Amino acid sequence: MSRLPSGLLIAVVMFSSAFMGCGTSTAGNDRAVPALITSPNSASVDELQAAIASLLNTDHVMIAQSAFTDTSVLSIEPAMHKDTNGRLLMGRSTEMPESVQLLIHGDTCLLEHAKSGQRKILQITTCRAE
Repeated sequence: MSRLPSGLLIAVVMFSSAFMGCGTSTAGNDRAVPALITSPNSASVDELQAAIASLLNTDHVMIAQSAFTDTSVLSIEPAMHKDTNGRLLMGRSTEMPESVQLLIHGDTCLLEHAKSGQRKILQITTCRAE
């Protein structure tokens, strides 16, 4: 095995360290981070419900006005099926809840479905980093 001149090895190490430093600082700025809603109101709740329903491929989702005010993650349980008299049809559901997370990227708030990684940009909802 041939040896590299020591000067060449130092130059390679210095170049690769400088290159890695540039890469990590850029990548850190491009990452969305967990977020909390800053001003929850009926318009933001409507937007969040529509975005969550779209991510979960369902017609309608109901969330509380306080959703995403204390934590960036929300678990959505499937609705219990009832008959016309309001009695449960199937008993206990064994389906796992779905999870969505509120994120912020720059000034843009977005929702991410945990299972699929699919995201929806929010136009009305305002948020800040958690």
